[in-house]
Amino acid sequence: MNEPLPQPLRVSITGGTTAERELVRAQIAALPAHPVVVELLVNAEQVTAREDLFRRLFRSNPVATILLRWSDLAVIDVNPAFSQFAGYAPEELLGRSVRELDFFVERSQGARLLDQLRDGGALRFVEVQFKTKPGERRLSSGFFERLQLEGVDYLLGMIVDETERDRAAAEIRKLAAFPELNPNPVLEFDAAGVLSYFNSAAVLLAQSVGVEALDRLLPADHEAIVAEALDTQRPRLRHETRCGARTLSWSFYPIVPLNVVHCYVGDITEKLQLEEQFRQSQKMEAVGQLAGGVAHDFNNLLTIIQMQISMLKMRGGLPEETAGGIEEISHAAERASNLTRQLLTFSRRQVKAAKNLDPSDIVGGMTKLLRRVLGEDVVLESRFGPELPIIFADRGMIEQVLMNLAVNARDAMPRGGRLLIELDAVSLDEAQAKLHSQARAGNFVCLCVSDTGSGIAPEHLAHIFEPFFTTKEVGKGTGLGLSIIYAVVRQHDGWVEVESRVGAGTRFLVYLPALERAKRAACDFPAGAEQLPGGCETILVVEDEVAVRAVARMALRRLGYTVLEAANAPAALRLWGELGDRVDMLFTDIVMPGGMSGHELATRLQLQRPELKVLFCSGYSREAALFEMSERASVNYLPKPYKAGDLAVAVRRCLSAEN
Repeated sequence: MNEPLPQPLRVSITGGTTAERELVRAQIAALPAHPVVVELLVNAEQVTAREDLFRRLFRSNPVATILLRWSDLAVIDVNPAFSQFAGYAPEELLGRSVRELDFFVERSQGARLLDQLRDGGALRFVEVQFKTKPGERRLSSGFFERLQLEGVDYLLGMIVDETERDRAAAEIRKLAAFPELNPNPVLEFDAAGVLSYFNSAAVLLAQSVGVEALDRLLPADHEAIVAEALDTQRPRLRHETRCGARTLSWSFYPIVPLNVVHCYVGDITEKLQLEEQFRQSQKMEAVGQLAGGVAHDFNNLLTIIQMQISMLKMRGGLPEETAGGIEEISHAAERASNLTRQLLTFSRRQVKAAKNLDPSDIVGGMTKLLRRVLGEDVVLESRFGPELPIIFADRGMIEQVLMNLAVNARDAMPRGGRLLIELDAVSLDEAQAKLHSQARAGNFVCLCVSDTGSGIAPEHLAHIFEPFFTTKEVGKGTGLGLSIIYAVVRQHDGWVEVESRVGAGTRFLVYLPALERAKRAACDFPAGAEQLPGGCETILVVEDEVAVRAVARMALRRLGYTVLEAANAPAALRLWGELGDRVDMLFTDIVMPGGMSGHELATRLQLQRPELKVLFCSGYSREAALFEMSERASVNYLPKPYKAGDLAVAVRRCLSAEN
């Protein structure tokens, strides 16, 4: 009969280290006398301490961690990081199945993970689309492991939110694109002043100024500037350097947390040129206002002087000595009138009596006078292009431009030389116009005046059109000649270019807008003015200067006219209300006090009587400068200062003109 098997002896071991307990168990198990089941036990204090440690590690883990029961995928525990990530409070999760919670954006993704973990093992860095309680989708990387504890299967999941990381990476890429795609040069220096970054625009800038390597473009003291910026934590702005003919502006900004300095640089050459042009225009405008104001008052005085001289000459029978003195006064007044006209032209406030003119006729008519001005030791030559278009210009102003250029050329050739005047038709497209700062596309007549004189120094070229700038000796030039040329040409919507080399002569190119050749038939050519007799018509004279009004009244009455006079437009309207039916012509200054201009007065009177003749006069005014002189209007304008003969011709011409 078989004996029953002995029951195994159960032995519990407590205390000691793990290694010691394992050693005891191994020794007991090796005893052959009796089967022994060895239970390794730890004391209660050790169990509590380890559970507390595990719990603290689980709670404090910054990675979102969840523990599921494998059998039904119910949530056993989550740490605070998971609650924050998923948007659930712990009590909302514990005991619920992940199928019910619907964590995954795609259910199939969760099923695939379970299939891969069914046979055990772990999945690391699995990309999952996680859905939070608010419904936000979060791209995550997951670590999943199926494990067994005390005979129960669990699923441990740790999830790292990659959304913020990707968002930060995208933000970094976007920020990195800013300097790289910036059309302006961007550079970065480390704390030692070494260039650590530059974008493609910086390379293009270096190439544009003819520098092969970018480090050769840097300011010589850039290392000191970088050190100063980091030390003071303040930027250095608008640090200018020169590279050939170009001016560069550098700005250094310290980025203290990164211990680097960002630098931005730009080519400000054109900006400085524009600023200089603006300052120059302001200076010329200020001087022009002063010159125009002086000329305005001076013209009234000259009108009185010239009118009185004219009437003295008309008397006749004066003693020879008196007549000679009067003639000298007349010449002096004429020279003063020319000077005033130059001041008005310079200030661009002279009224432009423009007509359709043939430029070759203007130059041809000036040839004889120019030969006298240039002298015998200067050879004058001219060349006109075929089929020249006409221009809409003031003949006297263009003649003055030509005369001033000729005088300048003569002074540049004290030992004689050659002066060549050329006229050509020029057509510029947009590309050609961009080659010159003041040019524009269109059709033009180019007046070119070239000499073989001493030339202009490069440092003077930028200033030759400034008022009162001259390289001539004291007493040999006013400094107004070229500035007047500049003002006249600009007033005619043109521009001037200069080419010069010291010792090789100077070439001035004056561009004036051209009209179509079809309009050539309408060209106005001056004819000799015939002295017209007076008349018996009634003229209403409106002039605010008492003395000017007096001499005009005296001269017109001597010519046989009946004269009515008023100091301003309101007074003229009152007089018109009483005697308007007797008035044949209105002779009025353009700008007057009283709140109404001569134009407005004429318009109001012609509304009542369209056949009323009107003759305007002015020495200078902003409104007069805006008064466009057409072929019709040219017979209705008399510039100040005027002589008695000029007044007689203008009045008779206006009265005889057809409406």
